[in-house]
Amino acid sequence: PSGLASMKILPPEEVYFIAFPTRLSKMRSNCFLSTYEGRRFKVYRGMGSLGAMKKGARDRYMQEHVEEIDKMVPEGIEGRIPYRGPVSETVYQIEGGIRAGMGMAGAANLEEFRTKTQFCRVSFSGLQESHPHNIHITKESPNYRTQ
Repeated sequence: PSGLASMKILPPEEVYFIAFPTRLSKMRSNCFLSTYEGRRFKVYRGMGSLGAMKKGARDRYMQEHVEEIDKMVPEGIEGRIPYRGPVSETVYQIEGGIRAGMGMAGAANLEEFRTKTQFCRVSFSGLQESHPHNIHITKESPNYRTQ
């Protein structure tokens, strides 16, 4: 699947990795790793969340006078996202997907890859059909996750 996703390469100035940075190991001060149901997650706590307010961030939200926790009015959230590991491992998988796509397209280099490929529209049903189905995946690959 990672090779199929790379069938059209954009110039470097047009490439954006939007979802990747938050899931990788470069940590911010307000997040940490945790395990839930056997999976690793990055846990984030916004400064306006109830958890942060309990720890002393009440004054930032003009609630320093509120003593009872159930009377606080949080302005942020706490949540978790799946942890994907070090950036280097993700970049390695992306590179492998690009190489696989180049092989499928018969392209020897990126310039040839750009000219030999085109985007195609895939319906939701087609996307579902192109993924493994009617099977319970027991071990995820580093480049394919069920969620």
